Amino acid sequence: MAQINVLFPTPLYTEQLEVRQDEVDFIDGLEYNDDGRITKNTYILNLPELKTLKEEIDSHVKNFFFEIYKPKTEVDIYITQSWGSKCKVGVGHHKHSHANSIFSGVYYPCADAEVDEIGFSKNRHVPWKIYSDEFNIWNSDTWSFPVGTGTLIIFPSHLYHYVNHVSPSVNRDVRMSLAFNTFLKGRIGDYEGLVELDL
Repeated sequence: MAQINVLFPTPLYTEQLEVRQDEVDFIDGLEYNDDGRITKNTYILNLPELKTLKEEIDSHVKNFFFEIYKPKTEVDIYITQSWGSKCKVGVGHHKHSHANSIFSGVYYPCADAEVDEIGFSKNRHVPWKIYSDEFNIWNSDTWSFPVGTGTLIIFPSHLYHYVNHVSPSVNRDVRMSLAFNTFLKGRIGDYEGLVELDL
């Protein structure tokens, strides 16, 4: 019997975290850039007020990394930069990826799953364009995931992602998120294969 297989898929990790109001208020009260969209501090998960949240996110990052890569060398992954973002109605984020990072992620302390989403885009050139009547994981150039309060999404940093203009919601005035990058420490590669790297 014929079947269609998925080859070299892109992993995407999602989880629903407990939302603690003191952390939401703290992120909301941080100092933001002049346009009000990004925190001036880009290492906010290092702040003592977010220690519990960082530990929780870090455990999910490690779970994702070790489940995907199953490394045979002594290597670990850790959170590097982290920043808050507030998008008012009509504001979004352009399509982009994150350099100098292994996995990136976004946690949403305030969002509405009825209208809020994060979009992902293919990273490769397609030499032909065939328009589809029905979209699926093979024929789509973009794919969106709904995000609500407490949603955590982790994905490979090379994956292009974006946020369309935020829509009005009766459940929130501003869509608030906390994004982060990660990197490795330890040893990767192979000595005999001449690709060993100590980090």
